Amino acid sequence: MNQKEFLEQVRPYIVGEPKYTSHEVSVILKENVVGDIRKYSELKMLSMKVGAVATMVPPGFRIPLVASTAMRNSSETKLLYLHESDIEDGGPQPRIEIRPDDPETVSLFESIKTKGQREPINVYPANGKYRIDDGHRRRMVIFNMLRKDGIWAFSKPSTEQEAYEDAFTLNFERKSLSDYELGRHLSMLMAKFPTSYPTQEVVAQKVGISRVRVNQFIRCFEEIERQKPRQDNIVNQFTMEKLSGTIVAEIKKAPEELKPAILENVVEKGLTVRQTEQLVKNLQEIENPTVETVAQEANRILTPEPELEPTLTPEPAEISIEEIVANLKQDAEKAVRTVTREIDRFIQNATGQYPEIVVREVYAHLNDPFQDRPSSKTSPEKFNQYCALSIGIAFEYLKKERKLDDLFAEADRW
Repeated sequence: MNQKEFLEQVRPYIVGEPKYTSHEVSVILKENVVGDIRKYSELKMLSMKVGAVATMVPPGFRIPLVASTAMRNSSETKLLYLHESDIEDGGPQPRIEIRPDDPETVSLFESIKTKGQREPINVYPANGKYRIDDGHRRRMVIFNMLRKDGIWAFSKPSTEQEAYEDAFTLNFERKSLSDYELGRHLSMLMAKFPTSYPTQEVVAQKVGISRVRVNQFIRCFEEIERQKPRQDNIVNQFTMEKLSGTIVAEIKKAPEELKPAILENVVEKGLTVRQTEQLVKNLQEIENPTVETVAQEANRILTPEPELEPTLTPEPAEISIEEIVANLKQDAEKAVRTVTREIDRFIQNATGQYPEIVVREVYAHLNDPFQDRPSSKTSPEKFNQYCALSIGIAFEYLKKERKLDDLFAEADRW
């Protein structure tokens, strides 16, 4: 049974049209099917004919039919029961390490122990045996932890390159990998298959993500690999692999000699992206910072500022109207200079975070005399939020008009 025939047979059970992703199809059940064990069993049997595993999702109106390879090409896919000796190491493994005490592993262990294996692994033939392109955790639980003699697997003829591509796509959609692991796998694609993946731009097109994200993942992987030998603590080396690419990008801005100490403090103290950014910024403002300075600044960032005691405002002294007028006339020029200086400082502070053209255009808009938006009502925080919102809307517009590549190309030339 192929996918088209399967969908024709399940149509009496569902409402509306199926929804597809690259690795599953989801349907909404009719009300008279939900809770009807016989009808649900019939639907599960139909799904098994195309090599899919139907699983009810609370509140019971959606059924994801997992096992994408089978749904894509059921005529070439076989459902096999493999022994451990049938499986050969060497297939793609985007994940650095699978630990028995990981929460995901423990949860999977309990599920398979009580309910059995509900989702087959994906394999492909190699050297008279089979290699895994998806399902390493299930293999470990079934063979190493539960000591079972066999595992259910979908086998589809695939090249080594197709297996590596499928492994990346599946894990990327599950959001189960760190930025380091994603960068490592993309770097492996470029190293193993240079003809098919000559540049990051080609990688982005083939795996279906933006060139910017490909670059971010690969730079995260390369920077952590470069810093690993400089870390004495093995635990730190392992934890570094879990850092987000955004944190690693902030650390890259720091002086080279301070990066190991910054990484150590980020890992051991669990600094967030914002805290890491602040740490690097503080160190750049300190003259001749040392390793000890890094630890001191990290601790200072993590220590909340003490609350200041409220100060009492003294009662204003009485002053005559004549004195007020005289003072205003006397300080007119000084007031103009002060206001001008405050405006320049207001803009200069924001320019440190956003391009000057954006800051000045936003300031001019918010202070348009024909609008009811006087500058006195615009705090620095609101002003920065307005700048960020304007940039976000501009990016959405460029994305909609398919102009982002032109934008990044111009930035690259700059």
